[in-house]
Amino acid sequence: MSPSVLRCVHAGNRVLLPCFLILLLSPLGAQVVSPPAPDAATLARYDKNQNGRLDPAEQAELEAAQTRVADAGRESARDEAVVLSPFEVVADTKGYYAANTMAGTRLNARLEDLASSISVITKQEMADFAMLDINDVFLYAANTEGTGTYTDMLEGSGNGGVQDNVAGDPANANRVRGIGNANVSNGNFETSNRVPIDPLDADGVEISRGPNANIFGLGNAAGTVNIVSASANLQRDRTQAAFRADSFDGYRSSLDLNRVLMKGTLAVRASAVQQHDGFDLKPSGVDTNRYNGMIQFRPFKKTTINASYQYYKASGNRPNSIPPQDAITAWKNAGSPTWDPVTSSMKVNGVVTRTTT
Repeated sequence: MSPSVLRCVHAGNRVLLPCFLILLLSPLGAQVVSPPAPDAATLARYDKNQNGRLDPAEQAELEAAQTRVADAGRESARDEAVVLSPFEVVADTKGYYAANTMAGTRLNARLEDLASSISVITKQEMADFAMLDINDVFLYAANTEGTGTYTDMLEGSGNGGVQDNVAGDPANANRVRGIGNANVSNGNFETSNRVPIDPLDADGVEISRGPNANIFGLGNAAGTVNIVSASANLQRDRTQAAFRADSFDGYRSSLDLNRVLMKGTLAVRASAVQQHDGFDLKPSGVDTNRYNGMIQFRPFKKTTINASYQYYKASGNRPNSIPPQDAITAWKNAGSPTWDPVTSSMKVNGVVTRTTT
């Protein structure tokens, strides 16, 4: 209970009797709150006259110092409270290790703090394992299947056979968690996935398995693959040329240039790819051309502007990934039925069995 304050009215040199009686009889008026006894360290610092106690002036100096410390603590807490994680897709990686991701919350969060099942394939890992598209990535990611480990076929096509999705749409011929194909986003913005992933314009690939409530409207039931887009580097120039070939007569040549125009402020980057995908079944093959242009401008310390342009063109044909199908035997066993569109009639074993008007 806090002490009460009692004020008495003086009349000349006499204190009024009621006020004096209240002061004597009130237990609150008799309470005196004394400051806690100072410790040895406090006495050594503030006991100037070394009399073993803090005089009023020394006590006031101690309280002023405590107030300054408390104010500094509140100011520090207020400064920390307004610092938010950046709303920017970054590739904070070291070799195969990625510490942060935006796939969990759309904020730059640490992977160890997220409850979602997320794997990050870094640019260094993509280079070491020669990954070029999403199916190459899925060969080395957990709980994923690409065209190298899974053949996606859709039964019941228009002619009664099966539809080969691997040859028709390899970018979507995959499964995550055994459910279905994953949708692909770029910088956490959903794409049509018509342009395949390429390591030249990606600094990493984030695989979020399962529906992700924090990216509502983006994640499929199977999962989401997010591309961490490459950007111009404001700190150093870089030139990289590469060439590769494989045993199926495929080859790929690429050039990547980064130039710093104003260090820490303005940089441009350009890259180009010419690629031929070869297959064991001839004369199948796909030719791909890519051209990328990127610019990064940082006019202020906390303001960064990125712009990019991508050109992609692919032409050719892929081999059928399913074996030949026998549709003749079933047709002959059914009586070799035929349809005459002129008379709108069907024949089975040479006999008209149905006529439609």
